[in-house]
Amino acid sequence: HHNPSMTKVLLSALAVACAAPMLMTLHAQATDPLMARALKLLKDAPIIDGHNDYPWAVREKGAMDMDLFDMRKPQPKLMTDFARLAAGGVGGQFWSVYVPGDDKRAVATTLEQIDIVHRMMAKYPEKLELALTADDIVRIQKSGKIASLIGMEGGHSIDSSVGVLRDMYRLGARYMTLTWTNDNVFGHASTGAHPTRGLTDAGRELVRHMNAIGMIVDVSHVSDRTFYDAMITASHSHEIRLKPFRDLYSIALLNLGIPSEDAHRVLRIFRRHEARAYRKNIGIVVLARKPDRLIRVYGS
Repeated sequence: HHNPSMTKVLLSALAVACAAPMLMTLHAQATDPLMARALKLLKDAPIIDGHNDYPWAVREKGAMDMDLFDMRKPQPKLMTDFARLAAGGVGGQFWSVYVPGDDKRAVATTLEQIDIVHRMMAKYPEKLELALTADDIVRIQKSGKIASLIGMEGGHSIDSSVGVLRDMYRLGARYMTLTWTNDNVFGHASTGAHPTRGLTDAGRELVRHMNAIGMIVDVSHVSDRTFYDAMITASHSHEIRLKPFRDLYSIALLNLGIPSEDAHRVLRIFRRHEARAYRKNIGIVVLARKPDRLIRVYGS
């Protein structure tokens, strides 16, 4: 199920995505050599935005009626419309199917949110198309449409069931955050009741299973311990290839605000398993808190 090109696409796109807040002004400054270079980078590697809450806005503000928030028209009260996506150079979008952590019917609500995403594909076929693989992303971007992917926000969305995880994958979900802001059966959140605790045994098994089916493990919101546990579990399951990206990854760990001694500890763990992991030909995706430094080093 693993596709190394997926990581290559996401790595290059997400590195450029760090510049997204500035893109509204790029077109007006295209005569600036640096801005011209940025526009060229966007053309070569369109942004893949990792999180967009438009589906939740349709639910919360529009009573599930997408006609109230037509993306072909300006939507200043929402985070998204097609004009802004185009101005920002977005070629791929993870649509979040977030549901609150205390939702007593979280699985059903998540399914309803996934249904909204599929309805978006039907409503805007000239603009959006569902992407399930890296090849889909490349093909859809070349067609001029936005490659659309689905991301779940929190293990509560599957109600502790690996079977439900597989069903969500079949419906198009391609990442899941281990926790939201609350603890769950899989692990502990940075703002949960036990922020110093990490993954549970069920959480470690979940990470291994997500690796097996090819679903991205998202570590937003999780506690520091959960973050490290997820990294260690992934490395033990031989799912991380570091060699081509070692320097970039070192920079990213430090830019995430992780203390240098902890960053080096994580790197030592990865290097210990690198020989076995390298043979699996798996890549990694990097996000940094200080993108200007990351882009300056990576793009120099």
